[in-house]
Amino acid sequence: LYLDKAFETDPDYSLAWSLQGDLYRLENMPEAAIEAYTKAIENSHNKSRDLIQRARLYMQLAQYEQAQHDVDNLKKITPGHPEADFVQGLLYLAQNNSLEAQESLEHCLRKSPDHMLATYYLGVVHFTRGNMEQADRYLSSHMDDNPGSINGRKLLALVKLRLGDYISTENLIDPVVKSRPDDTIALNSLADSMFYQGKIDELMPVLKESAAHQPDSASAQTRMGIGLLLQGEEEAAIDSLESAIEIDPGHKTSDMLLVLHYLHTQQYDKAQQAADAFTEKQPDNPIAHNLVGKSYFVQGQEAQATEAFEKARRLDPGNIYTCRNLAILALRQSDTERARALFHEALEHNEGHLTTMSLLAALEEREGNYKAM
Repeated sequence: LYLDKAFETDPDYSLAWSLQGDLYRLENMPEAAIEAYTKAIENSHNKSRDLIQRARLYMQLAQYEQAQHDVDNLKKITPGHPEADFVQGLLYLAQNNSLEAQESLEHCLRKSPDHMLATYYLGVVHFTRGNMEQADRYLSSHMDDNPGSINGRKLLALVKLRLGDYISTENLIDPVVKSRPDDTIALNSLADSMFYQGKIDELMPVLKESAAHQPDSASAQTRMGIGLLLQGEEEAAIDSLESAIEIDPGHKTSDMLLVLHYLHTQQYDKAQQAADAFTEKQPDNPIAHNLVGKSYFVQGQEAQATEAFEKARRLDPGNIYTCRNLAILALRQSDTERARALFHEALEHNEGHLTTMSLLAALEEREGNYKAM
């Protein structure tokens, strides 16, 4: 109502158009917001704020060329301003250019050390690149300045999980779950932290809650299957794992766990069936062929096991476990040269792998090659 009156008085009033853009943005109407910010930019001497907002909306719509055009104009209008570096960093991040994003965001922080969002997004950049120590540092700094940040808390919890700090993960994510009981990312992080701490009794209610909110999630059903296995509820666990496989035939974890469970419980026929089904769904997955080989191996069917392991080896040359299994089979047939070659192949692809070097050293000792050992 008040904006309508403002436009009646002055249809080119830039502040009114800027506010109109803000309202459309809050109502999740990006195209309408862009039009309003464009009007504000056309009729304003201080265009920087509206250029920033419009650039971020262009990013939201994946219109990166238009967003870059706004960022370039922002740099011309406010040369050296930290906000220009910040928006440029976001644009690089949106296009998966993590190195450039990191550089721009670091420029922003050098000019504005208290820029909380730049600190947060630097944490995001390092997380996506697998630099967990750096992600921990930036996100912890962000949380120190902004303890109410839900996104910061959730991402820092994931970082702590990757770093093996499960108690910190639980402490960070538990308040999020309590305030947002339907937040599946938070529920999964809490479940993982409890699993690694061995809190099985506390884990199951969280897994059930997560699965209830994600009935069509293979990952949720797989987690439920793991939890049920830990509680000794075998039939229910198998039902959950099979549900995960039905939901997403490409979700390899469920197939793998099902085969390993049958192997562990010495249900070899079922293990073989599950492994064969795995390879039918994912014929190019070396893990599937390795499990087929393992199923044959424990049943003493060495020729079939060798054939399956060789398929896995062709798909993933130098795989440690494939080469090790084939080497063991070669040693059973007294083919020392083949076993030695397989261990060396594994080391060519996994330099310095301790267990493989130990096995190779034991082989050389058995053969009396003490210098090689």
